[in-house]
Amino acid sequence: MSPVTTALQRCVQTASDLLTRFPRLPLSEIARRSGYMGSGLLRIHFLRYVGMTPTQFRQLARAELGAE
Repeated sequence: MSPVTTALQRCVQTASDLLTRFPRLPLSEIARRSGYMGSGLLRIHFLRYVGMTPTQFRQLARAELGAE
């Protein structure tokens, strides 16, 4: 795995953690705290590495937390 891929995956992992921990935080702030300049590129990378958009991930996380 290339260093760039590793860095991108780390940023996406940070974003997924933030989406779970702070469900009301705006996506633009999630992107900024994850190392992105804006939410557009985060969305593209999140879809590539997670298989869903950040919004879909957040909705799924909320549903799973509500089910517990």
